[in-house]
Amino acid sequence: MGSDRSRPDPLLAAIVATTMVFFPVNAVAVWLMVPYIAWVSFAAILNREIWRADPGQGTVKLLSCINIDIPLGRSSGKGA
Repeated sequence: MGSDRSRPDPLLAAIVATTMVFFPVNAVAVWLMVPYIAWVSFAAILNREIWRADPGQGTVKLLSCINIDIPLGRSSGKGA
């Protein structure tokens, strides 16, 4: 768990596998999957970077000029 490398995204793997299955059936279906693969890849990278950049206090610095306060659902140790 000390590694900063992330595991392969199962959703992205399933989308790519589905696209490969579509290839012999219909080329249009394959090309329609390309934007979906791009969007899921972008979302996965964004989520990983938000999680990695979080100092544990809910404030995430995505770019040098943007601070976004994201509640991550981590408990602060106080009772409900």
